[in-house]
Amino acid sequence: MTQSDIDSPLRQMLMDLEFAMREAELWSSNRPTVQALASQMPFCCDTLAFEQWLQFIFLPQLSMMLDNKLPLPGQSAILPMAEESLSQGGAANRVLKVIGHIDNWLNHQHVDGSLT
Repeated sequence: MTQSDIDSPLRQMLMDLEFAMREAELWSSNRPTVQALASQMPFCCDTLAFEQWLQFIFLPQLSMMLDNKLPLPGQSAILPMAEESLSQGGAANRVLKVIGHIDNWLNHQHVDGSLT
């Protein structure tokens, strides 16, 4: 199994998340300021809405890690924050579902890239 075979499901989930966010009208055409993106708080909660954090921090960071073949997080618990931050119902449910899949995928991946 090649590294791209291992990364492929996560790449698809990241694309699915972008699509779901666009569909739920949670995608922004306005980039936050450098200062807002530099927050040291979890999820940049003091400077960004959660969906901005997903779009401008989470998605680019995971994509960069995949592109550069860097180790991926061994644990992820984004879903509880997403459930707290995003209105539930309609298209937002798809966003929550994809985030849950990403959490699950990252939480079940071994250091060597294989799944449990």
